[in-house]
Amino acid sequence: MSETVNVQLDADLRSQVSEVASALDRSESRVIEQAVRDFVALQQWHMAAIDEGYSRRRCRAGRQS
Repeated sequence: MSETVNVQLDADLRSQVSEVASALDRSESRVIEQAVRDFVALQQWHMAAIDEGYSRRRCRAGRQS
């Protein structure tokens, strides 16, 4: 199910989105949606990597005690 979200973009970024959408023959909305999906996936991966590193560090610290 889709939900509508309003986003403010500066003029340069809006122009870039428009160019990409045109080049891909996609709507600006689809380009923005994909950009958000990619950003969220990257941030989730990054947070998981940090959590994993933190867990490993705590585990090693526990062995050293």
